[in-house]
Amino acid sequence: MTIVTKSLLGIAGLALAALSTPAALASGTVGGGSSAQNGARMGQSVYSSKIACKRCMYPGGLTKANADMALMKISNGEIMLSASEKTAVTNYINRRFKGM
Repeated sequence: MTIVTKSLLGIAGLALAALSTPAALASGTVGGGSSAQNGARMGQSVYSSKIACKRCMYPGGLTKANADMALMKISNGEIMLSASEKTAVTNYINRRFKGM
């Protein structure tokens, strides 16, 4: 083999290796992410669509001043959510508005 042939084979091998490596996603992960990330995403989604939307109980969104009242309404069922939605949005509100 000549030097040129060896060089071309080396380049082809590198290209093949690069193509077989999974691409990294923007979040820096390959796959769906951790369950904590999914829970945070769900909490934010529930907050936006069932608590702070234009037709919801808090159309302008929550503030630190009314976050406790919203959590009480979520807990006692005034704001109707599934068990998983309650958990996710409660954690989201606590982190965002109460710094917990």
